[in-house]
Amino acid sequence: MDECPHCEFPIKAMGVETCPKCDHAAINSASIKQSLNGTLEVDIAHNGETWERAKEKLDRAIDDALYYRYSGLKVIHGWGSQSGGQAVIGPRAKSYLRHIAEQNGGRFAVDRNTQGVSLVWFNK
Repeated sequence: MDECPHCEFPIKAMGVETCPKCDHAAINSASIKQSLNGTLEVDIAHNGETWERAKEKLDRAIDDALYYRYSGLKVIHGWGSQSGGQAVIGPRAKSYLRHIAEQNGGRFAVDRNTQGVSLVWFNK
């Protein structure tokens, strides 16, 4: 990626996940990537994120998926907590994604291979 897709700020070779000018996600970053089937993929829970930070990453990915007309969004949110406490990000992400799917006329699904991944399809 040569520039931010939102503000066109040059970010080539910066190695950033978000644009330093507008704070939008850089599509080709390590935490967000495009898969071959037209879905956008984002990992929101494997770098020690709080729910607030995970939701920020999720909102950016949703905005990007809708703006660039991806057919869906694959969210890697994990299924439990590493410290043995109560899981926070996974359950909240699932609930939020269900709401986003309803709001945009799409559908929500949990990945059949792992409970730590959810999908939102924007095109029914």
